[in-house]
Amino acid sequence: MPRMSPELLLSSHSYLNPLADRELDLRGYQIPAIENLGVTKDSLDTIDLTDNSIRSLINFPKMSRLKHLYLSNNPLSFVSPKLPEALPNLSSLVLSNCKLNNFSQLVGILKAFTRLEFLVLADNPVAAHKLYRDWCIFNCLKLRVLDFKRVKDKERKTSRELFYDPITKGPTGLAAALSIVESVEGETTTGGEEESTIQLGSKPKIEPGQAGRTLTAPERERIKRAIEQATSVEEVRRLKRMLEQGFIPRDDPKNLSPSVAPPPPTSTPSVIDP
Repeated sequence: MPRMSPELLLSSHSYLNPLADRELDLRGYQIPAIENLGVTKDSLDTIDLTDNSIRSLINFPKMSRLKHLYLSNNPLSFVSPKLPEALPNLSSLVLSNCKLNNFSQLVGILKAFTRLEFLVLADNPVAAHKLYRDWCIFNCLKLRVLDFKRVKDKERKTSRELFYDPITKGPTGLAAALSIVESVEGETTTGGEEESTIQLGSKPKIEPGQAGRTLTAPERERIKRAIEQATSVEEVRRLKRMLEQGFIPRDDPKNLSPSVAPPPPTSTPSVIDP
């Protein structure tokens, strides 16, 4: 596998594409890692890294000019939280047919791209999540196209109803639950950069009767199963209301009736017979 050496970068085909953007074509070299991009001196609008062997999206220098990044068909499983800082003007990101599976962390990173308008995550494990499209639309405010489908005003309204509470002006219980559920895997280290857990909002509102109560591992699993097994928007909304009120869904996927932990037993004083 050839490295992304300065020689390769300077000798690869660079041209003005039909949009009059300066594009660097690095398709199909089987490059294993991103490195040495500093030799381009921030002279590129587009980089095409499709059909390579890149596993981690790291090691980008500050590239203020770069607007389009294509990485389809790579075994990519990690995106650096520092990427939005390195590519502040990125508007198009294509990551189809990769191996991205940490839904909450990925969306948390994408949220930091303030100019992102075109996003493709099709054929990744994250795209199989029940609330994938709604969650991406809610967090990426300027997104216009997701997986080659235009984002509609109706979808923006639905996502806001699901994840934003107009009363508290913060995330709903469902939004907080998504962050908790998808972040329980902990932290790992890939390619020399620490994969920090990204939380997607402030702490969930503590409802009366549940003050100070922390979710146990089985309860987190039940929330995760309920979200994954929801088959309609109405079920998702019902689940959201339950979580906001401090209730946990039952194990039966067809029964979303709430369950609450039983109160601790109270000790009764012993009675002494006369």
